[in-house]
Amino acid sequence: MASQASYALPAGIVEVVRVEHPPGTYRTYQPRVGGDALDPVPLADQPRASAYSYDLWGYQLVLAPAPTQSGESIVVRHTAQCPEPAADTDPLPVEQADTDLLLLHTCARALLWIDAHEGKRQAYERDRGQTAAAQAAAYQQRYLAALQARQRTQRSAPRRLVLRD
Repeated sequence: MASQASYALPAGIVEVVRVEHPPGTYRTYQPRVGGDALDPVPLADQPRASAYSYDLWGYQLVLAPAPTQSGESIVVRHTAQCPEPAADTDPLPVEQADTDLLLLHTCARALLWIDAHEGKRQAYERDRGQTAAAQAAAYQQRYLAALQARQRTQRSAPRRLVLRD
């Protein structure tokens, strides 16, 4: 909206990473200090100030200067917390690949816990014929392999710089 400087942030926000407005222009984070009004001095006249900045106050995003036209989008890149499941049977609000990684990591940690308790460790070895620590190491190895495979697929292909005269 034209002349509106403050906008409510989404629920569950952890951190604002970047603000883009007007389109194609990234605003710099310039928090106000005690006694500062939104625009006490025009930003262009302030030393080392960006022409476009933003501040976070309460659960509000404050733009300086305020938008001059209505209908322009304000892009806010942020991190947020996922909601906690209400019941044990509710699905986790994460991608399936993340669920698989969580499962492998949790199994490894649970087996290490079993290995640390003498009675549980003996019962596990008697029932399964192997140590809980060995099984925990196997889960941990699968977890690390899946994590490395996932990181490899997200990298761009290597490029070679060729100099030409």
